[in-house]
Formats: sequence, structure tokens, C-alpha cells
Amino acid sequence: YHLPYSYDVPEDIEQFARDEEDHKYLATLAYSDEHFGRFISKCRQIGLLNNTIVLIQGDHGGPAPAHVTNGVRDEVTHLPALLLADGLLPPDQIGKSISQVSSQADVFATVADIIGIPKGGMLNHGIGSSMMREDPDKIVFLENPFQGKTIGCRQGDMKIVQEGITSPKVHNMSSDPLEENPLSSYDMNKTTTLIEMT
Repeated sequence: YHLPYSYDVPEDIEQFARDEEDHKYLATLAYSDEHFGRFISKCRQIGLLNNTIVLIQGDHGGPAPAHVTNGVRDEVTHLPALLLADGLLPPDQIGKSISQVSSQADVFATVADIIGIPKGGMLNHGIGSSMMREDPDKIVFLENPFQGKTIGCRQGDMKIVQEGITSPKVHNMSSDPLEENPLSSYDMNKTTTLIEMT
């Protein structure tokens, strides 16, 4: 994390840094964010964003606490993403924040929907659907091949996780956001079916 010596690190990051490594990481984010903001402002100023889609997406969320072995925990799978398409989005979609559970597999269908290919928008009946369309029944699949083949899926507030050959665990994310208390009573037929789908 080496920054130019001339860069003045914002003082407000101190309140979020737990140690020196956090400080370096947050300073790097602040530097990158500032320069990315300048780039986007210039693109808007010259009209480049009127016919351009910009997508920036992380490849993983934040690191999970050291004691966590579940490789599909929300801290790890909740990705930061930003999609800009100023001149291509309907006015009601500009500035919209997507809170629906989504996946990287949704990017293709979302971009196709924005540019209108095919005519009428992208309706995908497989894995991956446009983030511009609300779907309360949407299922998102999760996988982490690095920690004993952890797999899972999420539908709304319900999340099912299977680590290696262990029995699946079901969490209600609205009442158990830290995934510490699996549900003891849940329709295991549904759980098995969803796990088999992954």
C-alpha cells in the first residue's frame, strides 16, 4: 500500500482504522476513490457517459473474522459494485441502489437489459437475471472452493450453507445476520433440493 508522498490522507479514516494495516488499506481506498471520482466527472463533463456503461465490481467482500470457516458468509460474498450508464438508463433508474440479493452472474443480463438487447430487454430463465427487475423468488448460488468446498444458496432472507460433507445449515439472515444460530426447524426437503441445485 504505497501512496504518493504528496497525498494528504483524509483525517476521518482514523475513526475506522483498527491498526496500521487498516490505515494503509483505507488510505489507499481514499486515494483511489478520489481519482476515480475525478475520472468519472471528466467523462460526464465531455459527454462520454451518455453512451457508455461503466461497471466496477469487487471480486470479494471484506475478510471474515479469523474464527469463521464458512467461506460463503455474507462478509465475504457481499460485493461492492457500481454501474454507471447515465445516458442509457431510464430516469427512474439513475441513482438507484439495488438491495435485492444478486450475483456476478447477473451482470450480463443487466447490461443486456440496459442496452435493450434483445428488443424488450433480457429475460433469462437460467442462472443470472437483470438487476433492473425485482424478483422476490430469485435464488443466488454461492461457492467457495478454497475452504473445503463450501456451497450454498440464498433466496430472500433464507440462506443455506453446506461446508464439505457436513449437513446443510439454514440461516434466517434478517434475524441472524452473523450466521451464528442455524435454524433447527426448516423444510429439509427444500434445503436438500436447493443444495442439489448448486
